[in-house]
Amino acid sequence: MDGELKLWRAVILRAICDAVGFTNEHKTKRAHLEAEQDAKLWFLEAREDFCDICEYAGFDSEKVRAGVVKLIEARQSGDHTRLPGFWREAFEKNRMPSFTRYSEEIDELLRRR
Repeated sequence: MDGELKLWRAVILRAICDAVGFTNEHKTKRAHLEAEQDAKLWFLEAREDFCDICEYAGFDSEKVRAGVVKLIEARQSGDHTRLPGFWREAFEKNRMPSFTRYSEEIDELLRRR
């Protein structure tokens, strides 16, 4: 996989983590909540920049959006049983996942749609 593709996939994974509350980029609780809300809206509204970034990453934007909606719903409900193992473990441990296998983890999420 080339560097540009990896970059865009990492951008999407970072946004996924923000959308489900796994962000360590913001020092205050308010900033954290704002980042989480902004990321959720980015996926839910599927704006043009979202669609472009999915395309740059080699993903179908609708599949990404649907997969992330499933993650957001699981995070809010506390029911992680239907999530792929990587995401289920991250939610159960309540901490941000490692980015070492980001492409594989996004691919797994999209396959389980």
